[in-house]
Amino acid sequence: MLNLIENHMFQNNHNLLKIQILKNRRIKILSFSLLLMFLNYFSLTPAFAEKYELCEGFTSETVPSDIETLLTKNSLIENEHNDFVKIEDLRYLKLKYRDLNGEEKNGEMLINSEIAQEVLEIFNELYDKEFPIAKMELIERDEYKLDDKGSNDEKSMSANNTSALRISENVSARKPWHALGMAIDINPMFNPCKYPNAKDSEEQFVPQNAKEYLENRCSIDENNKETGIIDKDSICYKIFEKYGWEWGGNWDDPVDLHHFQKYTWTTEFPRKYSKENSET
Repeated sequence: MLNLIENHMFQNNHNLLKIQILKNRRIKILSFSLLLMFLNYFSLTPAFAEKYELCEGFTSETVPSDIETLLTKNSLIENEHNDFVKIEDLRYLKLKYRDLNGEEKNGEMLINSEIAQEVLEIFNELYDKEFPIAKMELIERDEYKLDDKGSNDEKSMSANNTSALRISENVSARKPWHALGMAIDINPMFNPCKYPNAKDSEEQFVPQNAKEYLENRCSIDENNKETGIIDKDSICYKIFEKYGWEWGGNWDDPVDLHHFQKYTWTTEFPRKYSKENSET
C-alpha cells in the first residue's frame, strides 16, 4: 500500500515537472517571438532603420556622407549655438512632388527621425492629391548660404522653397521647432509669415517678395485645382491637421501661413518645452 502511494506521488510530481518544463518552453518561445517582433519593428521603422522605403519615390535614410559634409559646411549644426539636434537624430528624405505645372519632381528634406515615417506618409498623400509645391531643396545648399552664419532663410523663402531643418544663431528655447527638425515650411512665398503688430511696413511680412499673396488668397482655382496656397480649405492643411500637426496660420502674431510643426513628447528636447512655447 505504501509503495502504491509513493509510486502515485512520484508519478504526480513527474507530471507536474513535465508541465512546468512545457510552460517554461512556451514562455521562452513567446519571449523569443516578442523579441524578434521588437527587433523587426525597430529595424523597419525610419527612426531606427538605416534606410526605409514607404513606396516608390518616398524614402528615408540616415544622413549620407555628402549631405553630412553639406550640413557641416553650410549650417550651424556643429556650432556652439546648436543645442537642439545632432546629425544622428536626423533622417534624409527623398520625396516626389508635383510642381506648379503639375509635373513630377524629386525633392529632398532633412527631418527629425521621430517623425520621418509620418512625413513620408504626408507628402505621399500631398503627391496623390496633386497639391503643387514650387520646389523642395535643402536650405543648406550653396545657393541659400549666408556667409559663416549658416543658411539664409530669406533666400529660401523668396525662392518659394519648401524646407524643414534650419539651425540659425537666433534660435531660442521658445522657437526650437525648425532647429529640432520638427517643422516644415511649405511654399513660403505663396504663404507668407505676417507680423500684424510690426510698425515698419517692411517688417510686416516675410519673404519680402510675397506682398501680392497677402490678400485675396484662394487655395482652389476656377478648375477646382489646388493652387499651392494654404488655407483651411486646402488639402495641405487638411492632411497635416489629420496627422496632428499645428498650423502657424492659426496663430495671432505671427500669422505664419507656410509653417507646420509637430509636437511630440517622444522627442528628447534639450530643454523643458511646453506647447505654450511652441512659436515658429
